[in-house]
Amino acid sequence: MATWLSVGCVLVLHVIAVVRLHPLNFFGYVEDDSIYFTSAKALAQGHGYVLLSFPGTPLATKYPVLYPWILSFIWRLNPSFPQNLSAAVALNIAFGMCFLVLAFVLLRSLKGLGDAEALLLTAFCGLHPVILFYSGSVLSDIPFAAIGLGAMLTGDKVIRAEAKPWRAAMCGALAGIGLLLRFFAVPIVAGILIVALLRRAWRQLFVFTVSIVPFLAFVLWKSAAVPAPPVPAAAQSLPGWKMTWVYYTSYYQDWKLSVPSLHILRAMLTNNAGMIVRAIPDYFLWPLFVHDTRAGRILVLIVSAVALLGIVRQARLQEWKPIHFALLFYLGVIFVWPFPDVYRFLIIFLPLFAAGLWYEAKYILWMAPAEFAKHGNAGGKITSAVASVLVIALAGGVFANYWGGPRTIIEEKSRERGAILVEKREAYEWISNHTAPDARIVAYDAAVMYIYTGRRGLRPIAFRAAEYYDSARLNEGIDHLADVARAIGADYWIVADDDFDAGWAQAALRGQNREREFGLVLPLLFQSREGHVRIYGLGCIRNSGEPSCRAADRVLMPVD
Repeated sequence: MATWLSVGCVLVLHVIAVVRLHPLNFFGYVEDDSIYFTSAKALAQGHGYVLLSFPGTPLATKYPVLYPWILSFIWRLNPSFPQNLSAAVALNIAFGMCFLVLAFVLLRSLKGLGDAEALLLTAFCGLHPVILFYSGSVLSDIPFAAIGLGAMLTGDKVIRAEAKPWRAAMCGALAGIGLLLRFFAVPIVAGILIVALLRRAWRQLFVFTVSIVPFLAFVLWKSAAVPAPPVPAAAQSLPGWKMTWVYYTSYYQDWKLSVPSLHILRAMLTNNAGMIVRAIPDYFLWPLFVHDTRAGRILVLIVSAVALLGIVRQARLQEWKPIHFALLFYLGVIFVWPFPDVYRFLIIFLPLFAAGLWYEAKYILWMAPAEFAKHGNAGGKITSAVASVLVIALAGGVFANYWGGPRTIIEEKSRERGAILVEKREAYEWISNHTAPDARIVAYDAAVMYIYTGRRGLRPIAFRAAEYYDSARLNEGIDHLADVARAIGADYWIVADDDFDAGWAQAALRGQNREREFGLVLPLLFQSREGHVRIYGLGCIRNSGEPSCRAADRVLMPVD
């Protein structure tokens, strides 16, 4: 009882820590959240699963439907935005609490860890900045982490030759729910299948496979749908429009556009391999100690090796579990993903990483010295002493980074977004009061803008991996920044000083500079009190070629 009361205290601290970050400020920062929430509104209003904020409201085919469907009940209970946003965040926090409970169950099931250690590592995960950020975001990451971890824990229990087959069906249903949340459930399914083969649980393997097939078929059927572009045929060939359209509608087409050549493929795979190597150290030492220097790279290799050795040592001490094989398949997917946000994608494995690092550090500090002392090995004793000093230094670094690293970055970003949100709301109020209901608007936070104003629109462009690895392609994309506005026949352009901030530094700088150039030739219709948000008229986008627009045309469409 005392153990579970302590877990309850960890959950309370987790909720308090999330609330202190003012998570509502981050709505729209990772654009997926606003897409999820607008699609949830469409479902609640009976429009089906569509991209409600898009002109033409095309079918939503990129993201699985379950998370928006869950969010739709919030719209049904309270259709008033932004008041209902708090309920959406509260729902995600509840999923975060479920994830932490399951993380504790996983940790206490690992040999070599006692309940006190499992509780400590659960608290580490529950107060980790990445968990706090995504628990407070209207994103599927934390709900998926809870369902996915639950499926792997269930698979470890029931995918055994002596287990009753119906339990395997329950595991399959849970993994199927994960598929309806995120495509990254496929590696989890693969991990459970591998365990079933190794354990020779043939009946359980068959039942699990049969139970997962309907979910997989449904997801593939929905994702195979090809929505019709809601723009004229002539506009569909505009490069800027094509980049943006495939980003929102198809993982496969997006991958093809992101990796158009072998040169970019090689660069992407090399970069992704480096990100995979840095994945574990990033959770413990970024940004204070993970740097692209020789010392930084050595530190990354040491931390990765220590954590992986701990994971392997625990698995050999006990047995290989679905989570181990799922991690391998996960890393395989990340290796070929155009833009892998490893820090985000691997959240579900953070408890395993923490356990591996903790167990191996404990082995170096206590078990290895005892073994060397038993055999009187002087060289081994010296090696063990040096390793122990390094482990203690590493622990200090992890502690310093834990409290003073990403946590401070997230807090500062929350303050920045909270401040500019006040000015964006001024712009949204102007849009609501001074534009026609069918006006089309370009805005980097287009989905958020739609929820506030009811006006449909798109962000100006969605850069792909090709632009990241090839500066010439980035230059071309910047030249086509007005393509989306041309394609949808936009009437207005909302420009904010934080536009493109979610991208990489070069793209953000180039995109913001290009918007400033537009501001020199477009009529300014509105400016917020502090001047950080502006609205421009796009008459010269809609009427390009007219004599009065010649100067603007040279800036807006330099490639024509």
